Amino acid sequence: MIEKLIKFSENYNYKVEQDKLDSGNRIAFFHKENVEDVIVLIHGLGNSYTYGNQKFIQKCIEKDLNVFCFDLDGHSHDKKDLLSRSSIENALDPVIEYIDAMGAYNIHLIGYSLGSYIASRYVSLNPYIASTLHLVAPMGQLNKSIKAVCMELFSATNKTVIDSIREWGLSELTPALGKFRRSKFPLNHKEDNIHDAIYSWLREDEENGVFDRPVNIAGSIIYGSLDLVCPLEGMSLWKERFPLLKTFIEIGARHTTLPMVDADMALLEGRLEGLH
Repeated sequence: MIEKLIKFSENYNYKVEQDKLDSGNRIAFFHKENVEDVIVLIHGLGNSYTYGNQKFIQKCIEKDLNVFCFDLDGHSHDKKDLLSRSSIENALDPVIEYIDAMGAYNIHLIGYSLGSYIASRYVSLNPYIASTLHLVAPMGQLNKSIKAVCMELFSATNKTVIDSIREWGLSELTPALGKFRRSKFPLNHKEDNIHDAIYSWLREDEENGVFDRPVNIAGSIIYGSLDLVCPLEGMSLWKERFPLLKTFIEIGARHTTLPMVDADMALLEGRLEGLH
């Protein structure tokens, strides 16, 4: 897939830097001379540095925007390092260092799902690093497990789990019901469900004051109205911590039908209904 993106970018006079970080995670930097803005893409759980972002990267190139994408721990082909709390805390440090070494850029962070948690955490601790912050289908603060949220939705609609899976699609409910277990993402954590483990890390961050100080940064929060994995219930955390972010709801979109490219292009085209 990266080869197709490289070939596409050459038509727009872009250069592409491919490398690996010390962790073995792959990176790709699509950049053009005299372009000062760079979008840093932070993917979600189970994706990779270019998987799911191909069309978005192409759109950025067409609009003369530099793009930097990278693997999170446990998501590269090497899989040298596993996803863990520490890897979430340190995910963006080597990325920002790499970009700084390439030149002076205006950094725009776009995180999808798990990537939104990583991006927001980084900006909360480093409020002057990025020019804008965009949280797409972000993990928010929940008082219940993901499975409990899903089961309540099933109960409210008087449908069985099987009926709901048929309606929503297996790919939507598989992660929500906790199928990402130790066999796929080994954890040194009391939670067996990777999603509940990540939410527990988020709760620990909030308890430890990571998000105590609101950050006035421009950008957006984009949710799908039918998202089970990162439901609207969790939005309040980000609205309080980043008061300048505009909130948008894509009506009818679920978690797996809200890829970064669709959400961002929808925002640019004015297809989203806003909540103010």
